[in-house]
Amino acid sequence: MLPLLSRGPKKGAQDSLKQSLHGSVARALPYLAEPHRDLSEPYALAEFAIAAAEFGDKQQSSAAVTKLSKLAAPEHGGVYWALDHNTPFYGWGQAGRIESTAMAVLALSTVDANARARRLIDGGTLWLLQEKDRYGVWYSGQVTVDVLSALLNGIESSRPANTEAKLNVFVNGGATPQLEVSSRSNTPAILDISDLVQPGHNSIAVQNGGTLSSASMQAVADYYIPWTGTPVADSIRPGTPDALRLAVRFDKTEARAGDEVRCSVDAERIGSRGWGMMIAEIGLPPGADVDRGVLDEVINNSGWTVSHYDVLPDRLVLYLWPHAGDTKLTFVFRPRYGLKARTAASVLYDYYNPEAQVALAPADFDVQGGPRPESVKTVATK
Repeated sequence: MLPLLSRGPKKGAQDSLKQSLHGSVARALPYLAEPHRDLSEPYALAEFAIAAAEFGDKQQSSAAVTKLSKLAAPEHGGVYWALDHNTPFYGWGQAGRIESTAMAVLALSTVDANARARRLIDGGTLWLLQEKDRYGVWYSGQVTVDVLSALLNGIESSRPANTEAKLNVFVNGGATPQLEVSSRSNTPAILDISDLVQPGHNSIAVQNGGTLSSASMQAVADYYIPWTGTPVADSIRPGTPDALRLAVRFDKTEARAGDEVRCSVDAERIGSRGWGMMIAEIGLPPGADVDRGVLDEVINNSGWTVSHYDVLPDRLVLYLWPHAGDTKLTFVFRPRYGLKARTAASVLYDYYNPEAQVALAPADFDVQGGPRPESVKTVATK
């Protein structure tokens, strides 16, 4: 039998490890403090402030928070912290701004609780709540984790432990069924107001009966805008430092059911900002049977520039990690039946900042039915 192993280091070894770690951090903080004096990057300042506060260095953490407070910018009744570069988790653009704001709120709530800090915490919290996307999260997973951490540390809740309320919602002056909410449930209460919405301006009012002290609400709408002009095979988002380029070309858009259709894709990040994964969604006609064997071969020969794919009913989703230059690939699909239909739009966007995207208009496919079966002769016999 094997000897019984210890479940962990003994107390003497634990104390020795703690002393070693304490000494390492004690030497690291002064080393980091020097460049942070001239730094105006909110994400890095917030991380340094939190690290110094956790270590117990009030002087360093307070200095970082003081500088962080001066970088706050007002917007939409709240405040945010702008980000000039990428975060360690590839966040940039609007998603990076949300992540840096979350880290700033987290640092302020960890380090300081004076009146000015409280105003910034409340302002940053309000700004973050307004930036929630239609899915109830904040862009990527890492950004959402940072925002939720900031909200948990930054919001001072004044509501009772258990609160139930009935809210009256009015859409364009018309009443809806009462909305029942409870603090004992983490499940959002959903109300469908599509029958009361009209083209143009709409007003939504929520009336609180007085028993609910605070709440977070979100309105989500789906709508369609018809494409105008002729479809294009190549599109670029020009004139910005986060420019992307996408080209999608089908070797034919008129075919018979079962014919092979080849699609060439060329995706490129040509701007000076952003890094990390991009998502390309290539619109396909209904009933397209994508050759997965060809796609698997593309991934195996891509050197990780194409890391994964998903085949959906109306599109092919490609996960790209482009190196210098562009990412080119060709895949094959076969229409299963005759149809005249329009594909979904093809889109290329940055995973860590979805607002950086470029779209191509849909393509029209005319697919004839498969070959007619050969005629069968019937011979009558006695």
